[in-house]
Amino acid sequence: MIIQVGNRKFGRGNMVGQSCNIGLVSVYYKILKDIQLIMWSKQSKHLNWINFLNIGRKIKTFWDAYYHRLQGEVADNKHLAIDAFQDALTVFTSGEFPQERLMVLNNLGITYLNIPGEEQPENQEQAIAAFEEALTLINPEKLPNEWTIMQYRLGMVYRERIRGEQVENLELANKAFEAALKVSISQDLPEGWV
Repeated sequence: MIIQVGNRKFGRGNMVGQSCNIGLVSVYYKILKDIQLIMWSKQSKHLNWINFLNIGRKIKTFWDAYYHRLQGEVADNKHLAIDAFQDALTVFTSGEFPQERLMVLNNLGITYLNIPGEEQPENQEQAIAAFEEALTLINPEKLPNEWTIMQYRLGMVYRERIRGEQVENLELANKAFEAALKVSISQDLPEGWV
């Protein structure tokens, strides 16, 4: 998909990387959001889902542009990445696109955890919500690695959690770590290994 703004053309190669112009990326992002909204409002039997999903995927790629942005405040860049992820989640539903939604939720949780500043307690809660929703999309028997990683991340957030009782948070962390170990041990070791 190529979009022209003035005399500049934007396509796959222009969006991500250290040399990208973030101002132009922001314009491109807004255009994609407008196209997505127009397509959503004109939803019908003949909606071209491929184009709609491509827009969702392109919105998701803004995580790279904003997350790794070289200029500006780190927290502002992370918030822009979060906005892009939340927009992508409107396209990637759990029913039709669980794998894409899983990737976005994973990146959303990680981004919340990497925002510096006073918002850390709320950001931890948002990360927990993202990781817990991601776990609902994973069948541990079919995707043991993804299950283990997500449980580990959830456990780490609970271990460092600011809100709540420390003992309860540590119990929740332990529960997540045990769930991760159960799947990875059962997948990697022969039966009766103990």
